[in-house]
Amino acid sequence: MGELPMAPSDEESKVVLFGKAEAGEDALPFRVELWDRARGNPERVLGRAATIVLAQAIFSAAQVDFKGQRITLSRGSSILMDTQ
Repeated sequence: MGELPMAPSDEESKVVLFGKAEAGEDALPFRVELWDRARGNPERVLGRAATIVLAQAIFSAAQVDFKGQRITLSRGSSILMDTQ
């Protein structure tokens, strides 16, 4: 007698696939960076986004979390938003 297939676990039943994600920086062209004021260059990338709307949300959240610090929203070499 063959075995019956097992029902998916709770974790497996919650997985939703949205399609294959693109790899590379081109897939996430917008970046939000925290700057080191003393050195005058980016200290770290706080987030990357595929769309300007998502990038603006990350930028807004970063302004709350890093109040008073320089934060930029860029695409490539262009700075689109700056707290400075």
